[in-house]
Amino acid sequence: MSSAAAAVVAPAARKRPAPDQEPRAGDAKKRPRCKNFRSIEEFEVLEVLGEGAEGVVSRARDRRTGKEVALKWIRGDGPDGHGPPDRRALAMEAGCLRACRGHPSIIGIHGVAADPKTGDVHLILELIEGGLSLRDSFWETLSEDAIRGMMRQLIGAAKKRKDGLLEAARRNKSN
Repeated sequence: MSSAAAAVVAPAARKRPAPDQEPRAGDAKKRPRCKNFRSIEEFEVLEVLGEGAEGVVSRARDRRTGKEVALKWIRGDGPDGHGPPDRRALAMEAGCLRACRGHPSIIGIHGVAADPKTGDVHLILELIEGGLSLRDSFWETLSEDAIRGMMRQLIGAAKKRKDGLLEAARRNKSN
């Protein structure tokens, strides 16, 4: 029997059991993988910059390079918000930031760091100094020119995201 025929006949090994199957013996011991994630131990947290519904942003120093970055801790599903976060929300935020990288109005993402002890996940972001936060600027009366400028930035970022998605679709289609 050819190897192609054998592949059709033999069922593929599953990473997770199907809903109608029982889990295999080793499945319960597996921990979530943190492939290509840096360790949170590689950063020294200097101060908390802000807190929101999704997590906490802190100023931190990268111990490998000495460079200051922003760490955004994404709240998890466990007690006190610790543990692995919603993967879809994390992938969406990181993916949007990565797709818009290089745009002058969008914060840059450097990577992701994880804490293997707690399962916490942090986005490693470009640190922006000074200026008003978006929340603070809502209380100011903005001129029409300022609003036009903000809209240009938002539309430019959306266009860059769209162009990035189109380019990724072209690459996937050619493969």
